Amino acid sequence: MGHEEFRKSLREFLSHQQNVCVIGEAPTGTEVLQLSDRHRPHLILLDLALSKVAGRDIAGSLNAQYSSTWVVFVSCLKSDPSVRFSIVSMPMLL
Repeated sequence: MGHEEFRKSLREFLSHQQNVCVIGEAPTGTEVLQLSDRHRPHLILLDLALSKVAGRDIAGSLNAQYSSTWVVFVSCLKSDPSVRFSIVSMPMLL
């Protein structure tokens, strides 16, 4: 499953959950930051393999700017060594 299919499936699943409102999707790290500035979400599901800027770098920026926003790492990659690094290096996001 590719990134776009994963986002579409996740959006579809979340749209049927009570008390959940999906306010946007961002295929790039830059767009994640722009949408975060605009909407100030409570939760961000962040792909570690974003184009242009790594997800863990975006998470660091989000944590610095929006300490009340929860970030959950997701990935459609079967094996991503950066997952372990990200979880160890950013315990405040868990």
